Amino acid sequence: MKKLFVWSLLLLTFAQLVACAPQEEIFTNNSVTLGFSDKAIVFDTLFTNTRSITQRLRVYNPDKNAIRINRIEIGGKANSPYSVSIKGEKGTVFTDVELLGKDSLLVLVEINVPANSQTGVVIAFDSLLFTTNQQQQQVKLIAWSENAHVLQNYTITGNETWDKTKPYIIQDSVTVAAGAILTIGDSTRVYGLDKNAFIRVKGNLIVKGDTGSIVTFTGIRREIEFEEQLGQWRGIVMEAGAGVDISYALIKNAYTGIAITGNDADTAPDLIVKNTTIKNMFEHGINANNADVLLENSLITNCIGNTLGVTNGGSYTLKHCTLANYEFEFIRETPSILFSNEAANPFTVELTNNILWGNKTNEVALIEPLGNIKLTARYNIVKTDLEVFEGNNNLLNQDPEFVKENIGDFNLTKDSPAKDAALPIGFMFDLIKTSRDAVPDIGALEFVEK
Repeated sequence: MKKLFVWSLLLLTFAQLVACAPQEEIFTNNSVTLGFSDKAIVFDTLFTNTRSITQRLRVYNPDKNAIRINRIEIGGKANSPYSVSIKGEKGTVFTDVELLGKDSLLVLVEINVPANSQTGVVIAFDSLLFTTNQQQQQVKLIAWSENAHVLQNYTITGNETWDKTKPYIIQDSVTVAAGAILTIGDSTRVYGLDKNAFIRVKGNLIVKGDTGSIVTFTGIRREIEFEEQLGQWRGIVMEAGAGVDISYALIKNAYTGIAITGNDADTAPDLIVKNTTIKNMFEHGINANNADVLLENSLITNCIGNTLGVTNGGSYTLKHCTLANYEFEFIRETPSILFSNEAANPFTVELTNNILWGNKTNEVALIEPLGNIKLTARYNIVKTDLEVFEGNNNLLNQDPEFVKENIGDFNLTKDSPAKDAALPIGFMFDLIKTSRDAVPDIGALEFVEK
């Protein structure tokens, strides 16, 4: 009897709670005007046949009562490249969508632009239409799109040339097979779709940019907030026996800019990098394993790992380079430059007219075992307490005084100790083809009075 009384009391209490709950009525007065978080949904320049980011639109009911949105549709319907998702359902037309008083509705908008025959940037217009009690409102949909070569698990087996006509998007990998040659011309743009996208080189890669028409390797995201974001794609991977020659390029926003493994007996460069900037790396700028590398007039910066990391020896020549690493948006645990030789291979390092700098106390590490290393360093600015860098006109622990390193401006100020302190070695121009005078400056960039 007691249990029956308790259950009866619970049922009565629940019924009273339900009876007291406010019941919102469907609002039918057409004076209600929906509110929107944006007047237009805008997508920055997209590539055809690739998925877009998802944009969010909030739809607000300003009234205290619920309303029924009779119809939500994309103006172009099934012919539109746009699609929306509402409450977990994806489509182009939705009917009788209820929205509680003073509440909001989340609408997710995407676009997939099909390939077309047009060149350059094309604008895709449409509208998202909302009909409530015979009142229609709209939010404009705007996207810029560009045709592109989309490459998925693509292998080059002969001689192939990429040009600036359309950008190249790497969905997973592009492989330059042994014996093959890929030549990339000036102003060409190469985009990695995601963190798994990379270029594998077994044969030869030749990059031919120029001042004002550099070749760009970066991630596919082009919104402002992703412009300098690390780790968007994997990078360039060189296997043993490969050859890469890069001039006037920008390699950025990858895991490692260039990873190279070498195993040949000679010291002829397997990797040549000239007048190139490598930056924004989740790991390393250049990661070399028993390789032969020549770097000239180049800048490597903003790497969580090393700007240049060397293992198992090899041959490394750096002339008029700036390797500068800081911690503006992340914490580094390693110095900017690292040399090691666990395998006791032949090991030579020649450093002339370079700036090796950063915010740590020591930015160069020589990790034992080094084997029979032959290190020659002259006319460099180096942040280090290693005795091997003393003498030979090296300037140790003297701030090179960059213009504004926190925004990536590594030009020299007029008071920089790097000014007129380099050894003339026949380099007539700097990283960006500024003329070097008879008494050149240390580093990749020659000082110019402004």
